[in-house]
Amino acid sequence: MATFEELSSEEETEEEEEANLALMASNDSDVDSEEESDSEVTDEVFSDCSKSQLIIALNKVIEKHLRVLGKQKDLQEKLNTLDEQTYHFQ
Repeated sequence: MATFEELSSEEETEEEEEANLALMASNDSDVDSEEESDSEVTDEVFSDCSKSQLIIALNKVIEKHLRVLGKQKDLQEKLNTLDEQTYHFQ
């Protein structure tokens, strides 16, 4: 037979789980509504741009992406070197 403390603890755990599920559900609905409003704003911005402006903007984004990828590759190599050095000191 379960004691009062065990039953109380189980009830608290169930209540916490329900509260967490409710919080996650409310966060999901907030994200959905934000995505919809962001999409509407994006559509309005893009409709004001010409095709050539969009192509120029896309090219800038691609160039920036490639620079970031290069930096990420350099940092990964440095991390690998540091990991190797750490391994040798152990």
